[in-house]
Amino acid sequence: MTSGSQYQHFVPQFFLLRNFAHNFEPPVDPGTDVGDGKGKRKKKSKKHVASCDKGNLKRYPGDKVVNNVNMQLTPYAIDESPVNRILGLPDMYRDNLKTIKAEQNEVEKKFAHIEGEAQRVFRRITKAYDDGAKVVSLMRPERDLLRKFLFLLKFRGPTFYTRFSHEDIESYCADDKEEFQKYMRKNNFTRPFEIWLRSLKLIMELDMDPERDWKAELMQKMYRLDAVWFIMHVDGMYIYNIFEGPNSFAQDIHTKEITPTAYVNLHEFGPISSKLILVLRSSLLPVPEEDSDPVLRRQRERNHYAAVEDVFGEGTKSVLEDLPIAKPQNSYSELIGGRFIFNSDFTGKLSKKDKFYFRIFSLGTDHVNKINKVLLENTYTCSRIVFGTEKAFLCTLEWYLTQPKYVMGTAALGQHLQRLEELMKTMGCTKKAAWTPIQPTPFLDFGKQRETRRMFHEYMESHLDGDVENSFFSTYKDFRDGDIAFDSFDTDVHQSGLMMKLRIKLDSWSLVAGVDEAIRLRNRIILFEAYLRTPPSRFWLYMKRTRLQLSDPKHAFKRGNPMVEMLGNPRFRDGPENIFAAVKTYVRPDRLNFLIYATVTTEASLERSNVNLWQPAGDFLSAAMQHRFLLKYALETPGLSEVEKLAVTMEKLVVDKQMHRQGVFSHQDFDDDDKVEIMTRILVRSRFKNVMVEMDADLVQRLQDVFFTYTYPTPPTTSQYGV
Repeated sequence: MTSGSQYQHFVPQFFLLRNFAHNFEPPVDPGTDVGDGKGKRKKKSKKHVASCDKGNLKRYPGDKVVNNVNMQLTPYAIDESPVNRILGLPDMYRDNLKTIKAEQNEVEKKFAHIEGEAQRVFRRITKAYDDGAKVVSLMRPERDLLRKFLFLLKFRGPTFYTRFSHEDIESYCADDKEEFQKYMRKNNFTRPFEIWLRSLKLIMELDMDPERDWKAELMQKMYRLDAVWFIMHVDGMYIYNIFEGPNSFAQDIHTKEITPTAYVNLHEFGPISSKLILVLRSSLLPVPEEDSDPVLRRQRERNHYAAVEDVFGEGTKSVLEDLPIAKPQNSYSELIGGRFIFNSDFTGKLSKKDKFYFRIFSLGTDHVNKINKVLLENTYTCSRIVFGTEKAFLCTLEWYLTQPKYVMGTAALGQHLQRLEELMKTMGCTKKAAWTPIQPTPFLDFGKQRETRRMFHEYMESHLDGDVENSFFSTYKDFRDGDIAFDSFDTDVHQSGLMMKLRIKLDSWSLVAGVDEAIRLRNRIILFEAYLRTPPSRFWLYMKRTRLQLSDPKHAFKRGNPMVEMLGNPRFRDGPENIFAAVKTYVRPDRLNFLIYATVTTEASLERSNVNLWQPAGDFLSAAMQHRFLLKYALETPGLSEVEKLAVTMEKLVVDKQMHRQGVFSHQDFDDDDKVEIMTRILVRSRFKNVMVEMDADLVQRLQDVFFTYTYPTPPTTSQYGV
């Protein structure tokens, strides 16, 4: 370090690192007499011994040191490092552009203050454990402090230092680059580093009131994506830089770099000592005390599906789902008959005086190994692995490396495992590590994916309230007759995803099984008719998913969060079928979903096939495509009573006057029935506005454009078939 620099820890040394520490004892020289034959040892030498660290840090007898794997060395080596010089960096939180020295280290001073407050809570937890207590009682402010502190351990670490330690706006290169730079320009920031320091200060200074008004305050003051992340961390889990949960990788189609595309935090861990660990469990996972309420259980299952199964596939579970832990009880409710029941004197208002009772659970070897596996899997980007004793660490390392595993991700991960195997052998283990490297199958354009994510966040910011005219959410609201409750939207998204997967599975299974094509067709029709009976809002979402699949048959929602993929894509949000939400009161309920279906399938298929319906077909294939799109549906029953009556009248007129026999319809692609249908559509379109007099004129025009372009394709007046 340079003169005046300060070594700043991202893991507090006084009440976390010291729980793993022991007094340093220099190695004894084999030729040195260590005793006087009377059971007394000679006075220890004051001479220091250098560590393996860069700079050969001095260690004196009695210094507090921690056992660790030094992964800055090649090969990896076991070392004993001074507590005051490990898991930190020089001047991580110093803002050298501040002119006043006291202001340069403002964030570090705030860390010292919050660490002092958190230390008292951690001491109570460790003392309770040492005393054999089964429960630890915390007041609400203490619980919130613990949650805040655990987030800060993550957010203040080297990964985020690397993310933000840039002195100009263009140097920032994380996956939220576009949105972050937009935020900087909008708020007149010039350095990513100052945003990080500001966010750290905002979180540390945040007064987390029981009414949760702090959420809105933080969203207003802090970079939005990081504020949302903090809120999810605090509210989405109950009681580090480590998480457990499913994840996926893909390879950039341009750079060939392998990058994570999606992940879900189901458990987070905060080791306190080699014997005690804090576990934060996601509220997505089952809670027996709450799931006895069928409404809460269904809501949790929907949330789990949307966050986990819709991304990673059905049946995806946490490897720690059976972890024997439970939500803490509190002072304003009781557990009666397996359910939490509010006390009779509870007013419904949360208070800073509320107490929470956290049980201390004992874990078996299997669960300990699984947690250690998660921790070790996340070490390949670290510089150290801190542990208690070499014997215990070797047992853990041996179990982890010899368990069969598939390794998907960066090349650095495979190299890391090889070096851990070499280390294991130097520690005396002769077993062979077992892992199989696999390459991620999808190739993605990560630049395009970032753009989709940016568009999603921009759209959500401006349209989430559902009151912006013609927006995705206002359209959904119209389909729901004004109801845009999260529960209903969440349910429809969930069910539309299941509908899509059932259709795909039924089709693919029957194909592989060699089912007769006539039976396959019958099954498709039965399923389609069942889907037509679902609520319009749900069917509308299902058809929007269908459009993406029709536009890109290889499209799969395993690239990231499905809602980001969908709402960040104008092809999903927008579409001619949205008009039917505005006119649903004019359409017979039994035909509304059919109109949505006809419009989406025609529009998506036309875009993909690039067929011009109104130019004479030059070959058999084009003729077949024209016939398929034009005559798929007859105009007799669109569900609009005025149009149905008009269609019957116009069809009779066409037949009576033989209008379909005019020379313009002499093309061989169409038979008489085809020509009657086309001419009927032309005549109905010409009189459409005259019969839809009860509808607003602008709405009539929009409906006509969709109706006769996609739902019932009709020749434009500029074509040879138009009149």
